[in-house]
Amino acid sequence: MRSRVTAAFLARRSALYRHFLENYRAFEAAKDRAAGHFRWKDVAAALTEAGVRTSKGEPISALAAETTWRRVCKDVAARGTKRVRRPGRAKEPGPGIVREVAAPAFVPGLRPSAPMPPLPANRPPEKKHTFRLARMRTDEESREYAAKERAEMMDRMKGNKPE
Repeated sequence: MRSRVTAAFLARRSALYRHFLENYRAFEAAKDRAAGHFRWKDVAAALTEAGVRTSKGEPISALAAETTWRRVCKDVAARGTKRVRRPGRAKEPGPGIVREVAAPAFVPGLRPSAPMPPLPANRPPEKKHTFRLARMRTDEESREYAAKERAEMMDRMKGNKPE
């Protein structure tokens, strides 16, 4: 007996999907017995002979059979890994499951960490950044900056370290 959710899910699926899902184990076993000598063209022909057709009444194609089978395998694998959560109250654990935990035992050679030294009381907080409006460099400042950068680059190329 299927649940209403499962019935609603299957109602949206194709006849081919429902056929593969209903005959999943038998088809999987037949596919394993074929051991690589398996043609989707033959499967599609057999399904069409069995009366399974598309929603338009056309015969099943090999591509449709293969993609639908892969989707069914994926859904069956996902169904096996999911845990269904049912609404309700959490139950109290049984006796013996929850127990008191003792304080950790003394371990020789293991010392507690030293406490942090107190911060000075009147010390102002450090400023990491100073934000201000940007300004354009003058021509003189631009020339000085470019000369300094050029000199540092030449020193790096020669292997000298800048000051």
